[in-house]
Amino acid sequence: MDIRFCNPAIFSLFISGFFVWTGCHERQELYSFSPELLSRADTTRVYMQPEEVEQLDKWGDFYVKKEPQDSLFINIYYFYPNGILRRKGKTYNNIHGFPVGLQVDYNEEGEIESIIDHEEEYPYPLEDILGIMRKENLPLHQLRRGNGMYTYDGYFRFIRWDGQTGKVLIDIYRFTGYY
Repeated sequence: MDIRFCNPAIFSLFISGFFVWTGCHERQELYSFSPELLSRADTTRVYMQPEEVEQLDKWGDFYVKKEPQDSLFINIYYFYPNGILRRKGKTYNNIHGFPVGLQVDYNEEGEIESIIDHEEEYPYPLEDILGIMRKENLPLHQLRRGNGMYTYDGYFRFIRWDGQTGKVLIDIYRFTGYY
């Protein structure tokens, strides 16, 4: 069937109906969590008074609270304007910042909507990589994580570890010519 001859109103109704149907279908799947994942997640609900929420940093439609500020790992809480928690998770606090551990998302009624395990792709523990970096006196703020690998990208050295095994994939010393 050629779309040029289709009534635009019927076509747009069909398309919007399709997206509504697929959205509902995905939403039903969000509520099926494995018991193991649910047991590891801190599902404690956090509420704030709307007046308290308005004093937090605003990111788009949500308000954000970070604690503690000076730690290597910080907890991040996103709130709806009505004070109900939208998301909570933990992040590695460096210049590249990446999520670690479990992230729990809530809907506007405060029910769990999704749980994301950020460690699933990285069976080799982050703490062990940090231990290696401390032993080699490498600055911890230059660690990145992505595509199943940990990466240290320093001025004089570049190291990449496999996120599954912790095996060193690349270890390059850079010489800049300056003494």
